[in-house]
Amino acid sequence: YSWPLIASLMWVASRSRGELDVLDFGGSLGSSFLQSRPFLEGLPKVRWSVVDQPAFVQRGRDLFPGGQPAFHTTVEDCLEASHPQVLLLGSVLQYLCNPYDVLASLLLHQFPYVIVDRTPFMIEGQADRLLVQLVPPSIYPASYPCWFLSLERLLCHFQRYRIVAQLPCSDKTMVTGGEFKGFLF
Repeated sequence: YSWPLIASLMWVASRSRGELDVLDFGGSLGSSFLQSRPFLEGLPKVRWSVVDQPAFVQRGRDLFPGGQPAFHTTVEDCLEASHPQVLLLGSVLQYLCNPYDVLASLLLHQFPYVIVDRTPFMIEGQADRLLVQLVPPSIYPASYPCWFLSLERLLCHFQRYRIVAQLPCSDKTMVTGGEFKGFLF
């Protein structure tokens, strides 16, 4: 379980009469929802929407025909169907071609709360670094481009927000000057 994520979701729900409506951007097949669901069952209302690539959306709709979680190919489609109060960016920014552009466009929607989770950062004033992530062959042979983002540059996008908490991450890195972090804004 991701205890920092669960605590953040419960914190948001506690400020919203126990209701939770999440837009999970890049949420794949809803793994964050599935991991968190047992702890959210006592809330009066939970709505979880995943926005991802069309292949994930179609597979998610096939796997969860009841619509929980709901799957959308665009943020705009999601916003037509629900009114999420929290944007979840869980281990996604580092895999985008232009993470800051995507982040800026997402923040235009003025979500009351944003959770950035399991994201690799370069710390102490270092610039962004684009690296290659190697998947262990025991999982499957693959490699992916992966950004280690400048912490200072990312935080500049959240000037209208306040940091409620820094979220510890169990993900480890072997990149000198890099570490995984999360934030509740």
